[in-house]
Amino acid sequence: MRPGGLAARGRDGLYCVMHPDGTFHTHTTWSDGTATVPEMVEAATAAGFRAIGLSDHFGLYPDGREVFGMRCTQFDGYVRDVLVARERSRIGVLLGLEWDYAPGSEALIGGYLARTPFDYVIGSVHFLDGFALDCSPEPWQLLPPDEVDDIWRRYWLAVGAVAASGLADAVGHLDLPKKFGFVPRTEPRREIAAALDAIKRAQIPVEMNTAGWDKPCRDAYPSEALLRECFARGIPVVVSDDAHGVGDLGRHFARAVGTLRRVGYREVLAFVGGRRTRAHAL
Repeated sequence: MRPGGLAARGRDGLYCVMHPDGTFHTHTTWSDGTATVPEMVEAATAAGFRAIGLSDHFGLYPDGREVFGMRCTQFDGYVRDVLVARERSRIGVLLGLEWDYAPGSEALIGGYLARTPFDYVIGSVHFLDGFALDCSPEPWQLLPPDEVDDIWRRYWLAVGAVAASGLADAVGHLDLPKKFGFVPRTEPRREIAAALDAIKRAQIPVEMNTAGWDKPCRDAYPSEALLRECFARGIPVVVSDDAHGVGDLGRHFARAVGTLRRVGYREVLAFVGGRRTRAHAL
């Protein structure tokens, strides 16, 4: 676990939550968002948030090619843009990153993180050997069932690698491959358990990513069943909206809290201004 990140530990029922004080999984025009950094900060301020974290996409293959999102030549500009917004904003502005994982790239990414004052890094898996998990349903439609099964199995192996890397402060949108409704014939239970155990060992939270309720799967990431497995392991949960525009900020947060209460989560930790403080009970 990187120092100063989002992870938190405590009694059963403790989880990290980005509501009601802040929203921290957000994207801008530096990657695949539709609003600029100042526009997102202004919208978060108007919505009553005390803090916003910007977390645009960045990832590298071992040969240095970008996985998705920002180009290497844009990286420093993104960091400056967020830090300037921090100086000008009336609310807390955190410098984050969504790391798009690719096997073997940990050392390259670690170099970028070591020289940059990031407040947190979300580790996510969007691609497997060039196969895009969540861009469009067409690639999935071409796959026979056994290949769908194999993608799911390898997805969970990659999630475990993200947790084990020590580079991520939270794991993004578990069970993302369900976005377009393509699910395995039989769940890879062993790989799922191994990934969740790796997250537990890393002492980092998983997201409850509310964007999934607006996708074809009509289900948050992760499913309630997976949330129960996280809760059973004492893994904290971070509520996020995965906002790609100003209209996404805070979407479905109240619904998320209801789901978490049903699972058994009870205590709220807010992450504001780089510090973790207990806010209130659910």
